[in-house]
Amino acid sequence: IPIFLSMVSLGISLVAQFITPKALQDAWGDHGYELAIGLQGLAGYVAVGDAGIQAYLTRHLALLHQRGDTSAFEKTVGAGLRALLLLGTGFGVLVVIAGLATMRSPAQDSGEGAVAFIVTTVAGIVALACGGFSTAVEYGLERYVRSQLFSLGRSVITGFGLPLLAVGNVSPMRALICVGLISILLDAARFALARGLVPRSGGPPLPIRQVLWEARGS
Repeated sequence: IPIFLSMVSLGISLVAQFITPKALQDAWGDHGYELAIGLQGLAGYVAVGDAGIQAYLTRHLALLHQRGDTSAFEKTVGAGLRALLLLGTGFGVLVVIAGLATMRSPAQDSGEGAVAFIVTTVAGIVALACGGFSTAVEYGLERYVRSQLFSLGRSVITGFGLPLLAVGNVSPMRALICVGLISILLDAARFALARGLVPRSGGPPLPIRQVLWEARGS
């Protein structure tokens, strides 16, 4: 089942890549299409800036789960989440500063472009921190189907959200805001469910620097 869901998710992403450009250009014109894709792409860099932490967490948590070391599992998860939040926030601030300094469009003049860019960037931060945390926990606890189901849902939202809103005559900036907010809600819900899977044992958490150091090269 996980492999099938992964293939479906990949198929949705591929189909979306073929239909998105024409749908957005027909509805918004070249300028609206370029602006929306540019802002989404720039903010999207935040979501992938995990510096290898997610890969490290996934492997390490799986090992701790096999050993039955619930205390170390909880401490590692907590430190990993804080490290992801730190990186995501740092990248997000830099991207917002760079983006708002270089954006030049009528949408920005009205403030709508700035709001859309900030919401999209926040969605990237949440995807990095909450999504990375959730994926590591789900794979560490062998909840593969749940992880792939959420990935499938994200593929649908990110792949078809903008084209559907564009066809519905929603402006580029408002469409970005809608997709960003839905993405945030999905990742927050997934995080809440994944957090409930983490065993509670108490004790002092691991320092963030330990996770950052051990995740290097991952």
